[in-house]
Amino acid sequence: MPAEVPVLVSIFNTRLNLLESQIPAAAASEVAHQAIADLRAMLGRIPRDSFPVRKVWAEIAAAWDNSFWTLLTPAKIEFLRFNVAPSSASPPRSMSLPRRSPARSNA
Repeated sequence: MPAEVPVLVSIFNTRLNLLESQIPAAAASEVAHQAIADLRAMLGRIPRDSFPVRKVWAEIAAAWDNSFWTLLTPAKIEFLRFNVAPSSASPPRSMSLPRRSPARSNA
């Protein structure tokens, strides 16, 4: 049985698959433009100051550059899938759950 994939990575990869299916006509495709906007929004929510992301930042920073998205190629899709997608599993600070106080007993 394959290891479970975190939900955010699965969503990121689904959007990549959608984008990949549009590559031949990506410049004119509404679907491709929406997939790119969604992927970039997900990238924007990755906590770049977190330890796991800082550790690989030199390898994945290109995906945050506007010029990366100008001409998407199959190689760039693979780069996003295998290098950047795992980083999208780190929940952003705004998505972390608040700490709960320990339950008091009323005994």
